[in-house]
Amino acid sequence: MKMKKIHLITTGLLLLIFIAVTSVSALTLSSISPNTANSGTTGIFDVYGSGFQSGFGVTQVMLRNNVYGDIGATGETFVSSHHIRATIAIEPGARPGYYTLWAQNNRDGTVVELANAFYVNAASITVTSPNGGENWQVGSNHYITWNSGDTNVRIQLMKGYGNNVVQTITPNYPPVIGGFLWTVPSVTPGTDYKVKVTSLRYPTESDMTDGWFTIASPPSITVTSPNGGETWNRGSSHRITWSYTGSPGSMVKIVLLKGSTELLKGGTIVDSVPIGSRGKGSYTWPISSFESTGTDYKISIQSINQPSIKDTSDNYFTITSRRWWSGS
Repeated sequence: MKMKKIHLITTGLLLLIFIAVTSVSALTLSSISPNTANSGTTGIFDVYGSGFQSGFGVTQVMLRNNVYGDIGATGETFVSSHHIRATIAIEPGARPGYYTLWAQNNRDGTVVELANAFYVNAASITVTSPNGGENWQVGSNHYITWNSGDTNVRIQLMKGYGNNVVQTITPNYPPVIGGFLWTVPSVTPGTDYKVKVTSLRYPTESDMTDGWFTIASPPSITVTSPNGGETWNRGSSHRITWSYTGSPGSMVKIVLLKGSTELLKGGTIVDSVPIGSRGKGSYTWPISSFESTGTDYKISIQSINQPSIKDTSDNYFTITSRRWWSGS
């Protein structure tokens, strides 16, 4: 009687073990979501199938391509026997194309694959500066910046609605931090310029400035009067005039030169005067009755904010004694 009980107990245990073993589903793969991503990005992806088992590193997930290489998950989180959440870092240099979803049960070595389940896009390029509205002067230095992973790029200057190539700024530039330091060239000033950045590894990947930016002439000041040949009497008043371009600053200094040298005494006509408006300015100069006469005078006008921006009369003008006429 005791032998029968032992037999029954043994049979029951074997049955329970058999049921437990056969209840584990076979490892399969059905999908991954999302099923696409750009190279150079990291994301969390939901992998669906069956036979997934809990435990650290028990079920391993990978994206595989026999030509381009493998992209492994940096971590898997067990959600259920039909769902695993995987963190996958797609390197910036990952080649675009279809990849096979691969999974392995590390307990029994079972491997399954789902062909062409995932697509890696080429690293997208986004120009970040200039991106529209900037006003850059000829000769000034500015950084051209973009986001594009680790691919070398070509940078071009475009103009007009036809996006005509004005020049290739650089044919091949590496993805260094900070961007490309560009000295704005001497091109036709305009408000319709853009910059285009193109991947050399994936030529179909490119981006342009979203809006137009301006390339302006460098700021300048030009003395228009006196500019040579005038004769002005001391003790009289005359208008000193000038023109300007760009933004040389709001105030200017006016100096009297004799020969090519500023007079040590009385050389500064006015320390600060508004530059003017709409590209023109003027100042009425009351010439002192005690000013020395001479035929070798010039006027110099200089920006206060940007002292390098200045101009001088092209030729000499004359300051002479005032003549008094009397009639009979």
